[in-house]
Amino acid sequence: MDLEDCIKAEFKKFGILGFMDVVEKRKASLNKKYRKILWRKFIEFYRLPKILLTIISILGLYFFLRIFENPYKVCMLLSVLLTFIAFVLLIKHNKEYKKVKERTQHKWLFEEMLRTGGGMAAVLVMLPNNVGILWSMHSSFFIAEDNVNMFLMSFSLLLVVFAILIYIAFYYFPKNAEKYLSETYPEYQLVEKV
Repeated sequence: MDLEDCIKAEFKKFGILGFMDVVEKRKASLNKKYRKILWRKFIEFYRLPKILLTIISILGLYFFLRIFENPYKVCMLLSVLLTFIAFVLLIKHNKEYKKVKERTQHKWLFEEMLRTGGGMAAVLVMLPNNVGILWSMHSSFFIAEDNVNMFLMSFSLLLVVFAILIYIAFYYFPKNAEKYLSETYPEYQLVEKV
């Protein structure tokens, strides 16, 4: 039996879908790893000195929003703007990833996640929706000034958390992709040098 026959025989063992089961399991494993790294980086923002910057950002946004007579429109505008910025970064990194893939002729599942936001686009669509939900939860209570303040503080917290996640997913990960890829795939550095 020659090599071609052996390869065909081994492929038949995997059935009609071939290696799809193996690939799906690997994708699930890498998604789990990506989320773990994302949350580890996110939690870093809750240590000194970044926690001070985060608290200042939340309070600064809160006091900025209090200036406006109708803060809901400003909140919606800010959430749409942040979502737009994230999608622009997503498109930019998708283009960069395609260039890298064409240059190296290799496709790494984890590299795709790191360079393209790893599914964060779906989360970002929720931001304007969350503003609407927050508004509707608080709108029946808007008679009292304290409830407007509660909405503005909730929104400020939500927007800053989303901004941090966008920073990590669309700036930090693409910038540090080589580091994480080398840790995940020891052979990555060898392929990149060729």
